Amino acid sequence: LDNTSMGPFDVRPAELPEEDEEGNVTCLFANLTFELVPPEDFIYRAKDPTPLKERVQQLGGCELQRLMECPTVVGFFSPIPIPPLNLALRTCCCGRPFEGSSATVD
Repeated sequence: LDNTSMGPFDVRPAELPEEDEEGNVTCLFANLTFELVPPEDFIYRAKDPTPLKERVQQLGGCELQRLMECPTVVGFFSPIPIPPLNLALRTCCCGRPFEGSSATVD
């Protein structure tokens, strides 16, 4: 993916999926991972395991069919906390602090 396209994307396995001892095949989307680039001043936290993998493990079947019916959350963007601003108000003549002074930013 090139960070500019919105799709659609052709998703196919590189080789035929293997069957388990019961003849079931794991959905290709169960192993799909997401690496998102967060906007400035945010971090990205991926859900682990992905909801796609969880649902395939719990329900089996095809995850693509479920994604067509309802969206899913694959992670979270959280703002990076801004460090507190330490400010000292002092006189310009001798550098003594103004007791009980405060400052506001509008």
